[in-house]
Amino acid sequence: MIEVEMKIKISENDFLKLEKELSVKGKRKIEENMDDLYFQHPCRDFKVTDEALRIRRCNSDLFITYKGPKLGKEMKTREEIEFKIEDFDKAKRAFEKLGFIPVAHVKKRRISYKYGDYTISLDKVNQLGTFLEIECEVLNETEIKEKEDKIKSFLINTLGIKEFKSIRKSYLEMLLEKNNI
Repeated sequence: MIEVEMKIKISENDFLKLEKELSVKGKRKIEENMDDLYFQHPCRDFKVTDEALRIRRCNSDLFITYKGPKLGKEMKTREEIEFKIEDFDKAKRAFEKLGFIPVAHVKKRRISYKYGDYTISLDKVNQLGTFLEIECEVLNETEIKEKEDKIKSFLINTLGIKEFKSIRKSYLEMLLEKNNI
């Protein structure tokens, strides 16, 4: 699976406005509290290879996620492999036994809506602020540009956001940068 995602920083007021609008326009998916523990590979620098490995606690569910290097030039589009696990502490210990080093916790509250092919998420990220993410999935790289254009159009024409700057950095990258790590 390739996840095509546009992320933009929004104000708290815009967050509340969009939450109200999307409750009417879209189908509310779920409200989630996410706690992501990210790891550094023992033999290669994920900052250089633009990859990520995390254990996610999402409400009562647990996942391991690998994120490949970004593919698009404007949005945060990348391969993602995610699977459910049963025990956070055992997964963490196994990673550490293999030499993986925990580097950061990213904590956020996410409210997600389904709107056609899109998942729209309103995120409140500890230490970083409020964000809007619009994402969809594609099966291969040839579909990326078309989906990126559709996401921009959706943002402008459906959500009414005319001025925006797409953020390619992950929350992890922004948090590490903010904390000079």
